[in-house]
Amino acid sequence: MVTEAMLSKSAGNLLSRRDLSLGALAAAGVALWAGTASAAPLTLRGEVVYRERMALPRGVRVEVQLVDVSLADAPARVLATAQVGKFTGSPIPFTLRVDSRKLRRGRRYALQARISDNRGKLMFINDTAHAWKPGDAGPFTIQVVRAGGTGKSGTGKPRAPAEPWGRWVAEDILGGGVAERVQSVLDIRPDGRVSGHGGCNGMSGAVRVKGKRIVFSRMASTMMACPPPQMNQERRFHEALGLVRGFRVEDEPRKLLLLDGSNRVVMRLAAG
Repeated sequence: MVTEAMLSKSAGNLLSRRDLSLGALAAAGVALWAGTASAAPLTLRGEVVYRERMALPRGVRVEVQLVDVSLADAPARVLATAQVGKFTGSPIPFTLRVDSRKLRRGRRYALQARISDNRGKLMFINDTAHAWKPGDAGPFTIQVVRAGGTGKSGTGKPRAPAEPWGRWVAEDILGGGVAERVQSVLDIRPDGRVSGHGGCNGMSGAVRVKGKRIVFSRMASTMMACPPPQMNQERRFHEALGLVRGFRVEDEPRKLLLLDGSNRVVMRLAAG
C-alpha cells in the first residue's frame, strides 16, 4: 500500500532532481558566457605615420598586422590584419581586432605596417620593430619610411634608404679580409629576421634594430664540416656578429658597416 508519507518522499526526490538539473543548466550557462567573454576580440588602436609632407595618391592600401615573431628561423605568423579605409595623409588612424584565442603564453608579438600603391607596389614600411604585449590596447604609433628611398644622390639617382635591410656579402671581417672564393652572406629583413651563410654552413636568427643600433641574436647554424679556409672565416664571421652594436650605410657603391660598442668597424659588407 502506498502511504501518504511515501508519496511525499517521492515528490521531494523529484523536486531535488529538478533543482539539481536547473542548477547544472545555470552553471553551464555561466560557464558558456564566461568562455565567450574570454574569447572576445581585443581591440588595438593607434596611427601609422610618415615624415614626408605629402598626400597619398588615390587607391593606396594601408595595412596593419599583429604578427608572432617568436621563431627566429621561421616566417612571422600573422594573427590579425586591418586595412585602413578613408584617410587624407599622415597620421593614419587604425583599429585592429585580435582573436585572443590565438595568443599563447611565452610568445613574442609585434605590430607592423605597410603602405602600397594601387598596383600593389610597396611605398612605405616600418623599419623598426614595435613589440606588443597581450593586454596593451594602445594607442600605438607605427612610423613607416619610404621603401627604396626618396632622396637624391649627387648623380641625381634615387638614394637607397640608410637602413640595413637587404642581402649583404662580407668584404672584410675583423680587419682580416675574406678568403678567396669563400662568401659570408647576411640577409637582413624588416620583420626582424636574419638568415645567411657563414662560409660553410647556413644560418638563421633574429636582429633588433633601433635607430642606428643593431644587435644580432645568437645564430642557429647547420653543422657541416668544410676545408679550413671556410671554417676559419665562418668562425670569425660569427664572432664579429656577436660584437655588433651599431651600423652605418654608405652609398656608391652601397656598403653596410657593422660597428662594435666603440664604433669600430668589425665587418664591412657590400650589397649583394
